[in-house]
Amino acid sequence: MNLDSHHKHSKGFTLVECLIVVILISVAIGWSIPNLRRQLIRQSLNNYVLRIEAGLQALRMKQAVVKTGCEMNFPSDALTTVGPTSISKFKSPETTIEVAKLTTDEKKDRLNCSDDPMINQRFRFLDSEQGPGTEYVELSFSRSQFSISPPGTSDDGGSLVILVRAKQHASLQPELPIRCVEFSPNGLSRMGDWESGRCETR
Repeated sequence: MNLDSHHKHSKGFTLVECLIVVILISVAIGWSIPNLRRQLIRQSLNNYVLRIEAGLQALRMKQAVVKTGCEMNFPSDALTTVGPTSISKFKSPETTIEVAKLTTDEKKDRLNCSDDPMINQRFRFLDSEQGPGTEYVELSFSRSQFSISPPGTSDDGGSLVILVRAKQHASLQPELPIRCVEFSPNGLSRMGDWESGRCETR
């Protein structure tokens, strides 16, 4: 009789044990969600850097076919000063390098690779715009104007550096690195991290 009574009372968990399990689960979730969010933002950041480099190389290949140069213009409120005392201003991709939704004249002001509007429509900074992760990033540029020389010519006017950072950059602790793509007038490019006012290859 006593054994049956003891067996009945030993089934299940006590209230204290249940509370401990709930607390442990809450702590685990509280730790994992911010880290998961951070990893998703980091992945979006890296993917967007790859998209920019691929887009610029694709633009360069189109130039080889059309045999033309390209003039790029970037907003004055999205510029970065290069050097040890670097100051950066960032804007969204939609207001800086995306051109699909622009009128013909608006696109020409942002990216002009041909006087023929039909030919100029073929050119863009990114092969695909509004892709996954676009909403997580913002951009800055080392110059307001940049020219890519026509194939077979040279231009030593200096490189363009495009900085890519998370929109939540200031709130992420520790902060994610600011990524960068450096693109020369002759079509050479490299990716890295923005450190001490320079694009350092990683």
